[in-house]
Amino acid sequence: MVRVMTELLTQERAADLLGAHSSALHGCIDRAWNRWLQNPDAATASKRTRATTVYDYITQEVQQTFGDVDGFTLAWKHGSLHMTVDNSAIIKFKKFRSRKLRTSGIPTNARNQFLRQAGVLDGMVVTHLVVGYLLDELELAPETIAVACPLGKGNLWALPLGPEFDAGEGAMPRPIAATTTDDGGTVIRSTKVAASVDTAVNEE
Repeated sequence: MVRVMTELLTQERAADLLGAHSSALHGCIDRAWNRWLQNPDAATASKRTRATTVYDYITQEVQQTFGDVDGFTLAWKHGSLHMTVDNSAIIKFKKFRSRKLRTSGIPTNARNQFLRQAGVLDGMVVTHLVVGYLLDELELAPETIAVACPLGKGNLWALPLGPEFDAGEGAMPRPIAATTTDDGGTVIRSTKVAASVDTAVNEE
């Protein structure tokens, strides 16, 4: 079984932390994808090229949108953009590879530590989060844009980003349904129509 670290953000606390910025985060990914559709290579590029280019577009949108927002700090580490939120969460931006809302990547020490939630900032435990997108079955548009809290081989929880955060003060977006794998790891399953498993690499 996955051990849940009590210091990590719960989905309720994460909703409070990111709720006011949910639409802005959703918009960064949505605009990045629309920019990709206008790319002259969109029809012929490999999945690797598409993922890398969309990631570049996302980071550009994030830097433009959140560069001067109080409580948010942006920094490049190990070739990827890290967003620190109120010194309590570190967000990376990814493409989800399947309905489980997990990501692909080279198993470097930095990646493994991120997935194990082995993060400390100024002596305090911080929660690692992934803001990402899952394409629909035809790979024509993002089916799901969400924030997930990785833990080991699964996710501790996941929440959709966008309109569901804007339901009103104190409202909690409905979490994306979670199940467990045979080996006990937490798995997140989308409540929307299933998308094909995408084995393309992510941006890191």
